[in-house]
Amino acid sequence: PYIHPPLLLPPPHPNANLKFHIRTYVLATGALKVYVYKPMLALFASTPYTPPTTSATNDLTAHLTNTCLQPSPPPPTSVQLFSSLPATLSNLPATWKDDVVKQICDTTAQVFEAAARAQSVHFQTLPNGFEIFGLDFLVDGQGTAWLLEVNAFPDFGQSGAGEGRGLVEGLIEGVVKVAVGGYFGVGEGADERMIEVLDLNLGRR
Repeated sequence: PYIHPPLLLPPPHPNANLKFHIRTYVLATGALKVYVYKPMLALFASTPYTPPTTSATNDLTAHLTNTCLQPSPPPPTSVQLFSSLPATLSNLPATWKDDVVKQICDTTAQVFEAAARAQSVHFQTLPNGFEIFGLDFLVDGQGTAWLLEVNAFPDFGQSGAGEGRGLVEGLIEGVVKVAVGGYFGVGEGADERMIEVLDLNLGRR
């Protein structure tokens, strides 16, 4: 279903009334541990949101939030750190950002467990292997985080400039510490930015 209304930031935020989604990076390692990288990105549309029933049918700029679909060059504020968004919103609890992160972690755990148990042909978990995924979530006006898609080959180039550059660099550092370090006996799980959301024994460790 089309999710309406989305959560919109109020003025005077520079991205007020622009639809956005959250890009979350996820590390899957072994068979199977799953980690959500706590720093996340908010990716904004380029024009103010209007309900689909009132929008021009050939103008989707208010509805599409993918970085690759924004004007070139994209607006300078089109990619923001999720943590930089307002801490309080009048229509949501003061804990709204923590609540969204918890929903993202819970949904991620459920999705990867389901894939590991029922889609082993398409999602193959291997000892000493790891993979990075990009998950996209949309938050609706009530503060519910909806999973939009799971990207097996996230394009860091689309979100790795400006605000996203440091986030992607930190992600790679965390992946090396958690997924690679343990394999070489130099510590495992040594990055607090990596939230372990699933530890599932599939009998292949």
